[in-house]
Amino acid sequence: MLNFTKRIKALQEKLAENDLDYLFITNLFNIYYLTGFKGVSETEREVTALIDNKELTLFSPKLYQEEARSLSQKNRFGLVVVEERHFLFTHPVKSMYRNKILGVEADDLRASELNELKIYSKSDIKLTQGLIESLRLEKDPEELKLVKSAVKITDDTFQLLKKEIKIGLKEKDLAKKIVQIMDELGADGPAFDPIVASGINSAFPHHITGNTIIKPGILLIDAGAKVKGYNADLTRTYYIGKPEKKFVKTYNLLLKTQKDVLENIKSGIKEEEPWKKAIKSLGKESKFFTHGLGHGVGLEVHESPYLRMGKKDKLETSSLVTIEPGLYYPNWGGIRIEDYILIENKGCQVLSKTPKNIDSIIV
Repeated sequence: MLNFTKRIKALQEKLAENDLDYLFITNLFNIYYLTGFKGVSETEREVTALIDNKELTLFSPKLYQEEARSLSQKNRFGLVVVEERHFLFTHPVKSMYRNKILGVEADDLRASELNELKIYSKSDIKLTQGLIESLRLEKDPEELKLVKSAVKITDDTFQLLKKEIKIGLKEKDLAKKIVQIMDELGADGPAFDPIVASGINSAFPHHITGNTIIKPGILLIDAGAKVKGYNADLTRTYYIGKPEKKFVKTYNLLLKTQKDVLENIKSGIKEEEPWKKAIKSLGKESKFFTHGLGHGVGLEVHESPYLRMGKKDKLETSSLVTIEPGLYYPNWGGIRIEDYILIENKGCQVLSKTPKNIDSIIV
């Protein structure tokens, strides 16, 4: 069972460390992390929260009052029900004292929302970054259990999906099949819209799956399952038919690059170090490697840490990241191999088990 009380207490300790009297929380994933509340939209302001050294209070419109009340009793936090959503910003700050410091989530607030807080708050506003996200880095045993369930469903989906790959299908036909299989295996849904990229479409790392007919050649598939808010992320690049020499050479280079990274990654090293290792391993082909080496995955599909150039924070034990070297050649295609790993003190644990040797990806 997720320990929300422990999370709230850890955040209160962060408030003291950062000389904050309050923290106003607007990031929906952070609110879910602290309370278990999840609305229906990831783009709208559906609730807000305020924490001080005594308690965390969730502010909910009447629309969600029953769900919020149930969660507040179960997970032990305060609740205030407001008339409508436009009070979610004004109501929490009205009763604050002067000469107090109110922290706000700088990476989440819109400029108009920040201005609104300045108008209604008597406290001094301080921009903060990453307070709750830093707590989310280290996954606890219950989170890891949910993540491993999502990864297992994703692995099983890829195994079943391989049997469904046929020449003449549309990319979106396979994408629909991915969602169907995940549903049948018990996922809450896909972590994101599956990417199915056939032929030269695979040269676009985030290709939008469409009506392209699947033909002999490259087929890149990127997908993940979601289980109780926690996500998986996996990519395999298949070849339909007998693979050409360039494909085999490029695929084996990426496989070696990923292996080099996995053998050297561990807690305590800077986020950019695995990326540097990949660049060195890819050699002159690295100019066709057009994105970061990986990213954190948890409540969000893309969250800290980020394995890319210039990232200096150190990797922490029990954090989760993808390792996904890829090479993308215009007018030819692209290849990406992505696995999901758990960072440990002296190395890492590869959670995803879908086969990736050259023989296993030939259809």
